[in-house]
Amino acid sequence: MTLRASDTHISHDTQAGETVVINFSTGTYFSMTGSASDIWVLAVAGHDAAGATAVLMQRYDSDRAVIEADCTTFLSVLVSRGLLHEPESPEAILEPPSLHPVDRAAWLAPQLQAFNDLNDLILMDPIHDVDEAGWPHPKGDVD
Repeated sequence: MTLRASDTHISHDTQAGETVVINFSTGTYFSMTGSASDIWVLAVAGHDAAGATAVLMQRYDSDRAVIEADCTTFLSVLVSRGLLHEPESPEAILEPPSLHPVDRAAWLAPQLQAFNDLNDLILMDPIHDVDEAGWPHPKGDVD
């Protein structure tokens, strides 16, 4: 199953082996490093679990079955969190993945860290959620 990044309500960026994804509909932001970041980069480039596993086998020391199972599970988590979705029609690989260079390493199962500490700020709509006092004073907070 090919997945795509949910383009209507998230923003994502990968730098130096860490991926940060912000879900603007929930206010939650996520961090992924190591194998999790690699799986994200491969998924948004159009790789399914099997294709991602083939690439990951070149980067990590582990059994193919373990990597593929972890990859499949992690992709399901990303879908359940609304970060990835299955496109209407199957798409080819959109771009060659640009993975952070690393030495071959032991496989560690991918982890998704979720943070809710900035929900209020992320969900704030300063254009529409203010009164005549103006931004940055959301409605109800103006004395």
